[in-house]
Amino acid sequence: MVTKSPKLSDYLSYWLTNVVEPNLAPKAGDYEMFSRLYITPAPSSKRHDKLTVRDVQAWLNKLRRSCVCCDQGKDAARSESHSNPKRRRYCCALAKCCRSLPSERTVHDAYMTLRAALSNAVREETLARNVRRQRQDVGSSKAQVQP
Repeated sequence: MVTKSPKLSDYLSYWLTNVVEPNLAPKAGDYEMFSRLYITPAPSSKRHDKLTVRDVQAWLNKLRRSCVCCDQGKDAARSESHSNPKRRRYCCALAKCCRSLPSERTVHDAYMTLRAALSNAVREETLARNVRRQRQDVGSSKAQVQP
């Protein structure tokens, strides 16, 4: 009997609905936000059992250097002709990228959300191993200071 594993986006949806919401209510909004804004647009088209360490690392690298405004369509959602000039399109939708990069904390939280979802998949035995565990944890990109 051949069973097909769900795509990562489908598994994230299942995980948020059936694991996070009933058991981790205070964190549910955070997990949902990081899944929707940072994880689902990127590696989520792959089946979760086919996700590799390289995929996760490539996603993290892209996330660190991608403009959040461009990726999430923030400027494009603004009106072209709003009475308040501060609410009009002014950057990415006009091909003037603002280079609004996510903070290291945001990257870390998105990564930890993916880690939590994949760890749950391992616990539920829908995933043989957590590819997140095969690479070093995300730390600050700043150099460590030696005393």
